[in-house]
Amino acid sequence: MDTNINEVLYRLNEKGHEAYIVGGAVRDILLGKIPYDFDITTSATPDEVIAIFSDHGMYLTGLKHGTVSVIYDKKVIEITTFRKDGHYRDSRHPDEVYFTKDVTLDLKRRDFTINTFLMDKDEKIYDLLKAKEDLDKKLIRTVGEPKKRFEEDALRILRAIRFKAELGFKIEEATAYMIHKLKDGLHKISKERVATEFIKTLKASYPEVLEEYHDVYAGLIKYHYTDKLKETNDNMIKLALLFKDDPSDLNKLFLSKKDYKTIMPLIQYQNFKDDDLSYIFTKVDNDRYISYIKILKDIDLSDKYQDIKDYIVTTDTLAISSLELMALGYKGKALGNIKKELIAMILQKKLKNDHLSIMTYLKEVL
Repeated sequence: MDTNINEVLYRLNEKGHEAYIVGGAVRDILLGKIPYDFDITTSATPDEVIAIFSDHGMYLTGLKHGTVSVIYDKKVIEITTFRKDGHYRDSRHPDEVYFTKDVTLDLKRRDFTINTFLMDKDEKIYDLLKAKEDLDKKLIRTVGEPKKRFEEDALRILRAIRFKAELGFKIEEATAYMIHKLKDGLHKISKERVATEFIKTLKASYPEVLEEYHDVYAGLIKYHYTDKLKETNDNMIKLALLFKDDPSDLNKLFLSKKDYKTIMPLIQYQNFKDDDLSYIFTKVDNDRYISYIKILKDIDLSDKYQDIKDYIVTTDTLAISSLELMALGYKGKALGNIKKELIAMILQKKLKNDHLSIMTYLKEVL
């Protein structure tokens, strides 16, 4: 167990409070995986948690839901009081929460049975809702009635799909039925949260769930599933494959500018002519483009790239510097013009992009 997590549990216990690791971290431990995120649930009230960890920095933005985020070694550990949820009016958050001393009541408000395991500071695991049966069957099932769980928080629909993609589990029949039936509730969820779940699902080991549950995402994000996703671990290539026919909804994924500028040229130049490759390779991530075309069209551009790599050039990769050109007498507008001339000649394969070839040419024309 992480030493910081163990200390948090110990300090809460020392003050007379119950405290456990809860949820996905315990599930992953039972599956033999290394957990990365730890959530703590405790009988201590938020005020008591704040007092116990007053020697640490903390964030209190989740206080109204009973969560105190304590900072340990620059990492944030969320500590949440046992609670019952009130009515959900916005299909996302409860209007009110009620603190309780009964951890079983806290577990009964959670999303899926496989996320209800508890672990104490001595690494003893508790299964109060018989979740081990579902874990052994590799089954994703809601805690209680799926209709109620999904109407409370529609994001749970996408979380179920994502867990299936990450774990390779089956979604229990009644739970799966309600996922399809109540999918319209997802329109109440923020676009950012939808995008986050979509990307996590795409990155997972079993992205084929995006085909199985295409109807769920259809009203949110337009994409075309392909089994070719399984042929790469490169998420930029996966996104290019999904949106190759219509990239318009890529902007719904809140990608960074860098990622967007990486993906779009792959799609833009997926239909190419050999004569254009020298130019195309100035616009794309070369290794990624070669991999993308191999997966998409089963065409290996590696040899062609080797044949033309000396004729691939941009202003930034021109094998002669501006200072050298200025020393040869090119200044002002003439400097810009000679750069354009050299680049055009290289792309037309009339000149190689190496320093000796360029200098030889310039001495001939001077």
